[in-house]
Amino acid sequence: MEDDFFDDNLNEDYDNREKKQLIERFDKMIETNKQVYFDSDDYAIAFDHYFYTGKTNKAKTVLQLGLKLFPNSLHLQLKKVSYLIYSQKTGEALNLLLETDKVLFSDPDIQLEQAHLYVRLKRLDNAIKKYQELLNSNDEYMDYKEDAYMGLAEIYERMGNKRKALNYLKKALDLNNNNELLLLNILNLYYDTESGSDNYEIIDFFVDYLNKNPFSSMAWCYLGIEYTQNNLLEKAIEAFNYSLALDEKAEESLVYLMSIYFNTNEYDKANEIFESLIKVTDFKEIAWQQLAESLFGIKNYESALMAYQKSIDINPDFIPSYTGMAMTYAAIKQYNKAIENIKKAIELDVEDADAWFLLADYLMESNKQEEAETTYQHIAERFPKEHYTWLDYSNFHLSNDDVNQAINVLVYGIEFQQDNISYIYRLANYHFIKEDNLIALSFLQMAYLSNSYLLHEFFDYDDSMYNIPEVIDFLEKIKSDA
Repeated sequence: MEDDFFDDNLNEDYDNREKKQLIERFDKMIETNKQVYFDSDDYAIAFDHYFYTGKTNKAKTVLQLGLKLFPNSLHLQLKKVSYLIYSQKTGEALNLLLETDKVLFSDPDIQLEQAHLYVRLKRLDNAIKKYQELLNSNDEYMDYKEDAYMGLAEIYERMGNKRKALNYLKKALDLNNNNELLLLNILNLYYDTESGSDNYEIIDFFVDYLNKNPFSSMAWCYLGIEYTQNNLLEKAIEAFNYSLALDEKAEESLVYLMSIYFNTNEYDKANEIFESLIKVTDFKEIAWQQLAESLFGIKNYESALMAYQKSIDINPDFIPSYTGMAMTYAAIKQYNKAIENIKKAIELDVEDADAWFLLADYLMESNKQEEAETTYQHIAERFPKEHYTWLDYSNFHLSNDDVNQAINVLVYGIEFQQDNISYIYRLANYHFIKEDNLIALSFLQMAYLSNSYLLHEFFDYDDSMYNIPEVIDFLEKIKSDA
């Protein structure tokens, strides 16, 4: 019986029952307007329940009652800060939060909530200071230090210091090396850092992690993904097999392993892996869609279409399979069927910008220029801040030999995306095409000074730019200044 008492699941069920009973008592008190005794922690719990379930009027009532009885409760004062932020009274919220910070109090729950509220109020320096205070406290608060490191990582990521954010996530992982969400966040942040293209750094991280934690199926999977991206397929297969040995239901490992075997023409092994995937997954439509993607990757378009159709038969509302079907028909130049399927995807999710871009592209390819232009106009109205909106819309006009309109559209788009340097590079392209070489060169120089890493986009769009004398001189100057 003692073992049962300390079972985490049982204790969690008990806590949930207690909370449910507590909320029922609060509901009854509010309904009957009869005062019932609750302590300050009860009021804080009730406020969170009502506030985060959208019952803000009840949250406000509970907060007012609680503060009337316990005006010095820091927990309730912080709940008031949260409510003031929600009510857009940020000045009042900040003043109250600063007042709570004057209290000499070392409770880690209080410190974490203060830091979180400072972040919501965009007072990042205060939040950093609060997290650092917690990290400098006694080791008895070790459980809270993981939260502090994660909080600091979030702040530095917001500030654009991805490398520092990454280091704090690693510190959090050191405290809880079984946290799979942290592993995923670290992987994603690696991709966002300046060296994100350096997959070997990511490989080194996961190799080191697995030397210390060899029983993490997810880490083996992530290592396999990085090996795959570096075309180290034997190592990738080995990593995925380790992942599956630890967890035979590791679906992501099965998907990547299946894809490798298809790409290396080992079709029997690929089919065997797919059969394993179908057995373990609860989402058969996704499994068939992933099979279709693998078949598409090896240009087995007929089989890919069959797999996508199987996915749609299982779930007629599964958008990725309609999109995949459209892309497959486009690959074999059956644009009418591509249009039909991408329109179905849009019907299911009208906010899918990528689907709209594909529709416009397929309309252009099928020479339905008026409908394509109408679609681009719609995209511009609905998605003015999407990266490719004005690039694609302007390119539509250039493809119709109207370079002036292409320039006009792109200049208009810059109003919505003033920091998008890709647009400046494209303006250089268009002016060179127009043979306004002096203006074009000024745009090219401006773009390069703003972001030299994107220079490849200028040549990716039109490699004939390499032959323009002004561009040749520009590249020579870059080389001589290096």
